[in-house]
Parts: sequence; C-alpha cells; structure tokens
Amino acid sequence: MATQYIDISGSATRYSGKVRSLIDQARNLQDLCTMVVDVSNQISPPGSEDWVALAAQLGIDATKAQAFYGLLILFQAVINKANYDTFVDRLG
Repeated sequence: MATQYIDISGSATRYSGKVRSLIDQARNLQDLCTMVVDVSNQISPPGSEDWVALAAQLGIDATKAQAFYGLLILFQAVINKANYDTFVDRLG
C-alpha cells in the first residue's frame, strides 16, 4: 500500500490546499456518520421500530425520525463504499 499512497500536503498551492481539505473532510464525514449511526442505534435499537426516543433527540415526530434513520443508513452505505474508502486511504 505504501507505493500506492499519494502524499498531498496541501501546502504547494491554493489548489493543493483545497484538495487536502477535501480529503480530510471526506475522512471526517465517514467518522461522523459512523458516530451518528452508532448513537442512533443506542437511542432506538435496530429492529425495535420504536422511533419515539430518536424523535425526541432530533426534535421531530416519530415518523420523520424513522425516515431520517432510513436516509442515514443509506448515506452511510454510500460513504463506506470501496471507491470512497480508496480515495481517503490512498490520499489521506
């Protein structure tokens, strides 16, 4: 993997700084999404179909909390795909 790593420090130009920021934010987004899913699962365990507690934490009704959770899980699946992982692992 070391030969595949591309070190972009972000200090060469303004553009390289933007690229470095993109890489760092992509990694942070994965980490934050994992944390939000984990906490959501603690508040309303998967399979419980009890969305009231999650709804209370989000300040919305239970139907919207269920919809939020579904979207969150779909989003997590997108940012944990192999191509996304490869991007942050090879550049980050």
